[in-house]
Amino acid sequence: MNDVYAHTPRANGQEWHRLDEHLVSVAEMAQSFAAPFQGGRVAYLCGLLHDLGKFHPLFQQYLKKQADGEMGQSVPHAIWGAALMYQVY
Repeated sequence: MNDVYAHTPRANGQEWHRLDEHLVSVAEMAQSFAAPFQGGRVAYLCGLLHDLGKFHPLFQQYLKKQADGEMGQSVPHAIWGAALMYQVY
């Protein structure tokens, strides 16, 4: 899963934000927020799936264009995690 990113680098020189790291980080945060009402497992899964569409090659091309200062048309990415869960359940 090398070279798959969630976000472009910020202007302050940060490195690219890897998608796997982003998804796990969001999942862990969602789990901790939902734990007090016993929703941690579901929240963790939602966190893992929320940006699933960013794996798509067209979205990755969009990010690379943005990082190079080019304008590119955004690629829908948020629906794919929900669509997967709809199919599974």
